[in-house]
Amino acid sequence: MEGGPAAGQILPGLSLGGPLQADASRGDTGVFLNGRELHAMDVGVLQRCVAVAPGRYWLAANGVGGYEHAPPSFNLTALCAAPAGSHCQDYGNGRFNCSNSNTDIGIIGEGGGRAGVIVDGEVISTPN
Repeated sequence: MEGGPAAGQILPGLSLGGPLQADASRGDTGVFLNGRELHAMDVGVLQRCVAVAPGRYWLAANGVGGYEHAPPSFNLTALCAAPAGSHCQDYGNGRFNCSNSNTDIGIIGEGGGRAGVIVDGEVISTPN
């Protein structure tokens, strides 16, 4: 939703009138993901898995990401699903389901680069 944290999920790669504006979430965190400055609530969710430093990052729908204009340097799927309390089920062809009872975060891969992130039982958007 405009002016707030991620509130849902859509398929990646849809042609919806251009890229999101940097201020679409009215974030003030200094953390930019795929060109959008994240809302403090989005950063809070990410901090359940990993320390989040201000900067500019890219993230693919499969959870792989890195610094803007640089090669991949992290896998959010792995970071949010590990270590203790985690469970991953690989269904093949890019389909998987990982969850971590310690963070209440899960990641679902649907194949073809499509994925979703679940936090506290609610599906939130995976950029890209």
